[in-house]
Amino acid sequence: MYQICPMDKEYARVIMGWSYEGPYAVYSFADNDETRTELVAGSYLAVLDAAGMLCGFFCMGEAARIPAGRRVYQNTHRPGMLDIGLGLAPDRVGRGEGRRFLEAGKRYLYAVHGAVPLRLTVAQFNRRAIKVYEAVGFAETARFMRPVPRPGVEFMVMVCLPA
Repeated sequence: MYQICPMDKEYARVIMGWSYEGPYAVYSFADNDETRTELVAGSYLAVLDAAGMLCGFFCMGEAARIPAGRRVYQNTHRPGMLDIGLGLAPDRVGRGEGRRFLEAGKRYLYAVHGAVPLRLTVAQFNRRAIKVYEAVGFAETARFMRPVPRPGVEFMVMVCLPA
């Protein structure tokens, strides 16, 4: 069971200390004032486990989008959807927790925002996340290349329609 609550400065501090390994390092946050301000500005939600420990986050709106340029978004992002992003703490990744985590987030987001389609963007190399997204009802709708960091990274746009 998860509890989803507003992000605060302490949760933000913990998240900025998370460090992901290998190619997943692109998901690590910088530890600086700009990142801290973004995390507590209202688009991020903290996720606590049954013991009350911070175990992940969700974000919504512009904060959930991968910077890719106006043309990419015109071609891949139709209006009328809620952009989301999410992350599990590094020590919880790859332990079979992702599906329950994402399902809890979906329930919360639907309760708050209504039955709106959810859209997320994921790096193509992140096969384990894509597997979870597909199991929860997300389907690929587009792909795009982001030229930085070098070499470029291919991203998938995935959408989940409300049931």
